Amino acid sequence: MYNFSFSAFTNILMHSIKYLPTTLILSFVPSILDFILGTWLAFGEYRGHKGCRYARNLLTLFSKCMPMLLMLFLAYFITYNSLAWLNQRFNFPIGVKDLHPIWVALFVLTFDGIGFFAQTMKGALNSIGKGQLEAGYSVGLTTWQGFRKIVLPQIIIEAFPNLRINVRTRIMLSALAFTIAIIDVMNAATSYADNTGTFIEAYMVCAIVYWLICTVTSLVMILAEKRIARKTGFLLRI
Repeated sequence: MYNFSFSAFTNILMHSIKYLPTTLILSFVPSILDFILGTWLAFGEYRGHKGCRYARNLLTLFSKCMPMLLMLFLAYFITYNSLAWLNQRFNFPIGVKDLHPIWVALFVLTFDGIGFFAQTMKGALNSIGKGQLEAGYSVGLTTWQGFRKIVLPQIIIEAFPNLRINVRTRIMLSALAFTIAIIDVMNAATSYADNTGTFIEAYMVCAIVYWLICTVTSLVMILAEKRIARKTGFLLRI
């Protein structure tokens, strides 16, 4: 029977927690970028731009059909082999050693989520109708002012439940970044376990850290949803 070691658990936790900032960057930077880009695509489709609709459909289809692990490996090897070729052929100033793999992971995690965030915001925009923006035009607001002051507060409330799911998905997918040599909580814990054989303790640490990140994030987003609803006067969706 396996004897769980609390001392090993504590050691792994203290070792892994030093790399928590990397995990948080991988979790939240793509989520923020996906929200901005996804909202932009959804609003473009809302305004009748066909290119935005085609882009959203293509990105969503690509994300649904392509495993995240495969996307990470492809992006990693294509990027670094391309840099090596450019450096050798044209003396490109950025070499393989100059590009940290976290940039590859951030690109892949962001690219994978744009379609899902756009789909969420599209549904929220469809629920309020185009008359909201036209009402803004009637009082002299520009498109950006009407979107920011009238449309955005409403679609945020409408989209918050699905946004929470999308953000949690980004957090969980960020754990795969260790496969391309990024030292985050997962990589630090499993590397420690490779040397000590304490794999159960290592995975318990990872499970608790990711559970805490997801739980705290959900609570913060729920509080933000209620605060926005009170400030704007819009009702919360139950």
